[in-house]
Amino acid sequence: MDVEGHENVILNSIDWEKVSVEVMLVEDFWNSNRKLDYVLTRKASMVKAHQMAIDALYVRRSSLSKIPMRWWYPTEFDRKWEATLEFRNKHRAAL
Repeated sequence: MDVEGHENVILNSIDWEKVSVEVMLVEDFWNSNRKLDYVLTRKASMVKAHQMAIDALYVRRSSLSKIPMRWWYPTEFDRKWEATLEFRNKHRAAL
């Protein structure tokens, strides 16, 4: 899901009693991770399986054991993440 900062609005509008999602990748660059975590863990019965640079991977609790957990990070990931921290914080504060 990549809707440029409107992920929380969309996720909160879903009737999770009627929708079954096994795996969801959400771009959370512009969002409060706590809000996303709350909606997807409480309402959608998912867990955050992995946090990446600008995306988070959520998996339905009942499916977690079926997913192999092998993750890859690009070369110099930490340096690139730190280099954009000020930019990301500035834009999050403006939301």
